[in-house]
Amino acid sequence: LAGLVLGILESFASMRQVIEFLPGINQVVIYLAAIIILLTRPRGLMGRKGVMED
Repeated sequence: LAGLVLGILESFASMRQVIEFLPGINQVVIYLAAIIILLTRPRGLMGRKGVMED
């Protein structure tokens, strides 16, 4: 699932219109996506709750 999402984001960021609007975004889009996902869902996209969590 993560590989598919990152592949779609990378191909979207490599489009000419996006590069003209935000130059250099194709080099950092994967890192931005990983940081956002880890900040919002620290256990991953499909992560389970731990034993001590409510």
